Amino acid sequence: MELHLPSILLQAALATAAVTLGVGLVALRARRPYLGDWALSLCTALVGMVLFGLRGVVPDWLSVVGANAFFTCSLALTLSGHLRFAGLQLWPRTMVGTSLALVLAYVVLTYVHPSYPLRVALFNSSLAVVSLLCCGLLWDQRQRLSLVTLAMPLVAHGLQALVAFARLGLTVLDGGGSQELLSTSIPHMLAIMVNTLAAMAMGFGFMALHSARLMEALEAQAATDALTGLLNRRGFDGAASQEWRRHQRAGKSLAVLMIDVDHFKRLNDKQGHAAGDAALRQLGAVVQQHIRPYDVAARLGGEEFCVLVVDGALPAALQTAERLRLAVQEASRSEPSAAAVTISVGVSEALPDDPSLAAVMARADAALYRAKQAGRNRVELA
Repeated sequence: MELHLPSILLQAALATAAVTLGVGLVALRARRPYLGDWALSLCTALVGMVLFGLRGVVPDWLSVVGANAFFTCSLALTLSGHLRFAGLQLWPRTMVGTSLALVLAYVVLTYVHPSYPLRVALFNSSLAVVSLLCCGLLWDQRQRLSLVTLAMPLVAHGLQALVAFARLGLTVLDGGGSQELLSTSIPHMLAIMVNTLAAMAMGFGFMALHSARLMEALEAQAATDALTGLLNRRGFDGAASQEWRRHQRAGKSLAVLMIDVDHFKRLNDKQGHAAGDAALRQLGAVVQQHIRPYDVAARLGGEEFCVLVVDGALPAALQTAERLRLAVQEASRSEPSAAAVTISVGVSEALPDDPSLAAVMARADAALYRAKQAGRNRVELA
């Protein structure tokens, strides 16, 4: 029994439509730019498949030029989504210009100098380039996302690149394996099957990437203090454990700053909890501005804060503590409407015989207590 290729193409389009609908619904709800690009890329690919399947029923400008134009848009949108997902700059002029040039080339190869093999070569060259670019962008995310998350989209783009190179090879050897668009040759059928599988895998891959991004955001939210923007106790424990292991393994210096807002209870009692919250937010902002990007800062609870000075010897830690103390005092003076706030700081350096980071923090906490006993608004060394 002879296969009817238009029916196979339309069935492939229906299979892709289900995945497209799922990604589209998530995109409408999530309203993430990268997800919108991916949903549109699946939609345009779906339209292209339908138009190809209607070859002979609709005019060539739709079934050939129109279909290739939709596939070209699909490639551009897929690449745009990956760039957005990776947080990289888009190339709008380059992508739009390249897409228009490709569509113009399809018009020429359909009406001016008709050539099916050249159309095959042009499309599959574009597909191979975009697929490899997407694989590269995904691979660069391996430090943030697990290989399990990346597996599906990598496989999808890898399959597309494989089919593209295979079709290019056939084009070189015997004019594309067939001079007929609706040929039911084995290579042509395999290409359609693998591309359909890749399109479905890509849809699931997009969902996997989006789910990983949501989990990443939730984990960051769970580890962040909502009031100050610093790490909370949970986030600090994880980051501090990593830094302690690094300190033990590499022997790098590590110091602890324990920070407390002076007379915080009195501030709450006299001016209200809104003033207290404002003071904590201000302190959080000052800490973020005056520590290095790789130091670890957290609000441990109430008015108690902690900073790990990473790869910093004791003199550097003392300088950081004094800089924070003066910055908090100055910030309080520069805003007349704000409550007068000062901090006390206890500083301790990790020693070779310290059994844990908790021991270093305990010494810094004791130094903080002495700073408060000695009059507050001061830095005390353990």
